[in-house]
Amino acid sequence: MQTKVIFANRRGSVNSSVGDVVQMLKTKEYLENMFGYDVTVAYSGKQISQSDARIVHIFNIQTIDETLCFIEAAKHSGKLVALSPIYWDLSHANMIAVLHKYRLLQYARIFKPFRSLLATMQDTKQIIMRGSSLTAKRRRSIMAADLILPNSHEEMDILAKVLSLDINHLRRKTRVVPNGIDRTLINDYSGHALVDATDYVLCVGSYHPIKNQLCLIKALYDRKDIPIVLVGPIVSRRYFDAVSRLGEARGNVYILGQLEHARVYSLYKRAKVHVLASFRESPGLATLEALASGCEVVVSGPEYCPHRYYEYDRYAHICDPYNVRSIRHAILESYENRKNKDSVRYQQKHCYEVVADETSKAYRYLLSTCSSQ
Repeated sequence: MQTKVIFANRRGSVNSSVGDVVQMLKTKEYLENMFGYDVTVAYSGKQISQSDARIVHIFNIQTIDETLCFIEAAKHSGKLVALSPIYWDLSHANMIAVLHKYRLLQYARIFKPFRSLLATMQDTKQIIMRGSSLTAKRRRSIMAADLILPNSHEEMDILAKVLSLDINHLRRKTRVVPNGIDRTLINDYSGHALVDATDYVLCVGSYHPIKNQLCLIKALYDRKDIPIVLVGPIVSRRYFDAVSRLGEARGNVYILGQLEHARVYSLYKRAKVHVLASFRESPGLATLEALASGCEVVVSGPEYCPHRYYEYDRYAHICDPYNVRSIRHAILESYENRKNKDSVRYQQKHCYEVVADETSKAYRYLLSTCSSQ
């Protein structure tokens, strides 16, 4: 008999190709193909209540109001809740979003020491408008879930720290399920070149200040011999327009929109280095895909994304996303000092076969634990 599971994610994730959606849909695909699970994706509490599935697996606690609705529907209908938080410290990201809103991005380094204050101001606004803080709601979701499935041990530590949770209690109901890459797309994709360039600097990520494409272009502004390729969905039109203007002024910048996930792999194959100088990742699917494809990668430091679990200290060149010179140095270093010397090993260790296997083990653990209580 097939085990039925409901996957739940925010309504806005329909037809999206951002990281949490790719993670959800690829996990679904591999659970079905490898273990025969019957997985249905739900975008409302009503869909959850009407299903006869035993487990509801919810992705994402950033859109926390929808997450809490999913949890409430699951609990009211007697279902078990597994929760993939997909979370990291948002203080940098929140500050960058505020500075972007008021056209102050160029002063990000100056405001960096005050990021916690800006995040608190945003949370205060949330309390006034909706009656409950974002932190309190996220803490409630973690406490209500039967099983927590963070993407790394570092993510679990961040949850405990930011949400003021007892780390020992959190560990007792946590199983780490990593993010992964699709090896079939890396090894089998043979599509045509999407840009007329090779050995370029690539950045795969949504056009949003958090992804920091503007600083990437600034970092290589006087190195016009190095092509830059940007690809991703437009989340902020104003930011996309700013990136487009700077890219046009610099020249040799290819600005692409959202692509089918499989087609992005043709870009990895022809890139020299992939840069994700982001202000928040957990850990950044594009970086994993680039590493598995054989690219050199540049990532932000451990303050902005998990490093140990995904071996960034071993494989990646590290930069400070606030510092254009740091980004430039990391990129140029990646041309001279190759670190990604074993992409096949990385594929094998960080692939969706592993993700599906760990997820299936987590479900079995959840069912056995709850049935014995």
